[in-house]
Amino acid sequence: MQKRMKINGMDKSETEKLLMRAQAGVFCTIGQDGVPYGVPVQFVYEGGSIYFHCLVAGEKLDNMKENGKVCFTAYEMGGVWYPDGMEYMCGLDTEYKSAIVRGSASVVRDDGDKARILKCIVQKYAPGLVNMPMKASSYAKTAVVEIRPHSVTGKHGDTVPAGSKYIRAVGKQGEADG
Repeated sequence: MQKRMKINGMDKSETEKLLMRAQAGVFCTIGQDGVPYGVPVQFVYEGGSIYFHCLVAGEKLDNMKENGKVCFTAYEMGGVWYPDGMEYMCGLDTEYKSAIVRGSASVVRDDGDKARILKCIVQKYAPGLVNMPMKASSYAKTAVVEIRPHSVTGKHGDTVPAGSKYIRAVGKQGEADG
């Protein structure tokens, strides 16, 4: 285990909370040419699995057919900080939380499960629309992918020392809360 994982690792509960609230993640497969392929997706964490929707055809699904082993990363970045009086840029550090999920991915085939997960996705991103009907032609063009985790790890870097300079977003700089 990496030294920073020992120090900055998150427990299962904290990692699951991040997976439930994170707004996007990166789904990674191995391409048919052996080169990694990562694509950002909107997702839900439901019942211990990660789900996202996509078109019924495309590179990620082609890659999954060849090799169902995948990786998924979700993260939140708060900002960067540096110690007061820093003389070299290598002293910069980041406030963040991340989760890495390694597992197997497959397309959800059961129509009831597919409809339930699509409603969960809409509930997360547009809750006011969750009771609207789904157009049959759109439903037919939509796939739902399930990632079944084999391992889940979480890591954080969110302790900003007192007296540090904190940058929440580009162009917005201020003192860190002590």
